[in-house]
Amino acid sequence: MTYRGETYELVPEPETKYYLPHFDGLQLMLDEDGRHYLYFGELDGAEEYNEDFTLAWGDGTSDVIHYKRNIFMTAVSEKWKLNGAKSDMPMTIVK
Repeated sequence: MTYRGETYELVPEPETKYYLPHFDGLQLMLDEDGRHYLYFGELDGAEEYNEDFTLAWGDGTSDVIHYKRNIFMTAVSEKWKLNGAKSDMPMTIVK
C-alpha cells in the first residue's frame, strides 16, 4: 500500500501492544543473598489456568503446585496450593 508517498509492505504478523510472556523453562537461580531458588518463567496473563506443576525431586519424592486463575471482564482471581494446602507466592519448599 502507498500512503503519502511511502510504501508499506504487508506484515504477516502485525506488531501489537500485547505482551508476550517469556517461557524460560525450569531454572536454578541465585538471589542477592546467595540463596538458590527455582524459576519457571512467566505464564500468559491473558489465559485462565487450572493446572498442576509437579516438582520431582531426585530422592523419589515430589511436590505439587496447583495454580487456578479465573478472569471475568477485568477481575482476576488467582489461587495457589502446595500439596493441596493454600499457599501464597512466592512459596517456599525446603528440601
